[in-house]
Amino acid sequence: AKKLKLGPFTVQVGAFAQESNAYRLAALLRTEYDQVNVLRYDRGDMVLYRVRVGKTGSLDQAKKIQARLRAAGEKQAFTVAW
Repeated sequence: AKKLKLGPFTVQVGAFAQESNAYRLAALLRTEYDQVNVLRYDRGDMVLYRVRVGKTGSLDQAKKIQARLRAAGEKQAFTVAW
């Protein structure tokens, strides 16, 4: 059986313990991308601030954003379900 790909999807570019670092990266990314979000995530042992780009129902579209980010030097970018 084919695995279902349920979105929406987004591309995570980084996760930071320092909130200011997350917002600094987000500001840089906003010069090139329309939708950039910083999401607070409490991991239990620490709080991380995740920087994510885009929000789409299409896995293919998310992969295109990921490829564009990686080509621009964001080698850690990866696609996740929102």
